[in-house]
Amino acid sequence: MSSGLSPIVPGDLNLKLTSWLGRCSDPAPGLFQQWGLPAHFFCGFHRNAEAAHAGALREHLSDAYCCGLAGLPAGDLYIQSEGHNQSLVLRFGGDIWKHLRAPGRFTLGAPLLWTAGPNFREAIRTYYHELTQAGIVQRKQCPAHKKSVMLAPQYSTWGEQMALDKSSAKLDEESLDRNYKDLKNSAMRAGLFEIDDKWEGQYGLLEHSAERLPHFDEFLNGVRTDGFKIGLWAAFIRCQDPAALGLDASHMLSGPDGKPFVASMNGDHYILDLTQPVVQTTIRETARRFARRYKPDLIKFDFGYELPPIEVAAPKDMRWAGRKPLLKAVEVVVGALREENPNIVVMYYNLSPLFVDYIDQHSPDDPYVAAGEYWVEFNRRFFFSSVMCELGVPTYGSCGYDWVSAPDIWFDSMACGTLGSMQSFVGDEQNSGPTPEAIAKYNGLTRLVRQEITATVLPLDAEYVAPQTGAHASSWIRLEDGKVVLAAFREYRLDGRKGVCHYADLVSTNASVVLASRTADGLARTSRLGLVPYGDGELRLRRETDVPANVAEHLLDGNVNRRRVSLSKGELRLSFREHAESGKPVEWVEVDFTAGSDRGPQ
Repeated sequence: MSSGLSPIVPGDLNLKLTSWLGRCSDPAPGLFQQWGLPAHFFCGFHRNAEAAHAGALREHLSDAYCCGLAGLPAGDLYIQSEGHNQSLVLRFGGDIWKHLRAPGRFTLGAPLLWTAGPNFREAIRTYYHELTQAGIVQRKQCPAHKKSVMLAPQYSTWGEQMALDKSSAKLDEESLDRNYKDLKNSAMRAGLFEIDDKWEGQYGLLEHSAERLPHFDEFLNGVRTDGFKIGLWAAFIRCQDPAALGLDASHMLSGPDGKPFVASMNGDHYILDLTQPVVQTTIRETARRFARRYKPDLIKFDFGYELPPIEVAAPKDMRWAGRKPLLKAVEVVVGALREENPNIVVMYYNLSPLFVDYIDQHSPDDPYVAAGEYWVEFNRRFFFSSVMCELGVPTYGSCGYDWVSAPDIWFDSMACGTLGSMQSFVGDEQNSGPTPEAIAKYNGLTRLVRQEITATVLPLDAEYVAPQTGAHASSWIRLEDGKVVLAAFREYRLDGRKGVCHYADLVSTNASVVLASRTADGLARTSRLGLVPYGDGELRLRRETDVPANVAEHLLDGNVNRRRVSLSKGELRLSFREHAESGKPVEWVEVDFTAGSDRGPQ
């Protein structure tokens, strides 16, 4: 749940620990697990030398393996560590629920897929690839309109809700209006406004609170009129009052004693048993009515990870117990939403390829336990989530709860998806605020967001082995159709050493910068480039022609500085800076190679 607990665990620690991957609930077995990190697989590698021996972390380090599910079991999945050994553990609860009894046929276990690679990230990539080759997972294909929603820079109300003490049921019309006005007055160029928990009157109905938000429909219409797309948070499997849905306690997950299970995260509520046909019919209609009335472009599907352990509660149909209730939930809910709007975008947290058919966008929220070092934790989450780009699932960059770390998080999110923000405009836990430089970074990067969902993301300066800094990268390369379309270089690594600020013989820099093609072509031949400076320096880019460049430096105050740059021997050498002579922050630098154009970028 925190950057203080690394997923890189040396065997020498001699742990005796059973962990529940990608799930958390109350009660929770073992550690409180993070829902924004990988689930359904684990990796390992070996050092064929004693600690500190010459080459122990080089030639004596083995390739890595990945062991992952190729199908969801009707039981709970754990990983057990004892010393140097790890094992997957599946709990089916047959001793509690008496459903696995002879005579008759029943299935134990789950199909596993083993892959290998030069490091664990590559082993995970191969695991994803082999799932697609076997036809278990399909790479996502989306129309252009849906892609535009998936990749729209976002702003979430949750951070300001927390800062104003208006979280969950305290959210009211005054605080929501204030948050929206704060965003508009900030000059941040977000494209999607996401309203978080709890705009609903009660969980389960998917209707706004008429008492706290009496003009909610009019508010949404105003947001749309201003040009924003709309995202709505929803906990689809929660239910506070079964009777309000025409259901009763027997339609909820129940414990071994037959009583309905009561979850306690964010207040007491039940969990719908979506294995029952009557519940499926009810929730399908509720979800369709919700989509029809509020017309959200994006849904933030939350709290699937709070499903209780099998020894605490289970569905009526035990064929859908364990890891399967969430799959049934998304089948029902997302299926209904898409019946109403085929292009609706569904965001979720669980980092598993087995949900690709239903989940369009990955969310790395919520990093609150990593307070003070949000950027470190998000870097690690992007290190894993960026592999999902190869399946057509981008990551929404989100952020922590302070402005201090936001520019670094936005930097790291560019290669794997789009920008996000949960920052408050009324003060945060660091007493920091939206500086002109931070707003300029956000606005500039929105110009560079790639508009394709399928890509290969390569981490540069990556650390794989170290327990504390492992699963981190300081710089990134993004490829689409084998072409380099984006590079994000940090001058310094996370450990303070000089970073690798070049890629092959294509591009290099002496300062931190994000560079992206603004067409479908790669950096070497695109007619339009964009650049966001994270320092003052020079960029060198190998080009296929010597066509000169028209350069426009866009400032936060709306002013534009123009110049023309010639190329020499197929190389563009372009100086950049964070501030103009006036002291105003630079948002981004636009580079246009349109042949024969003297008018410069517009």
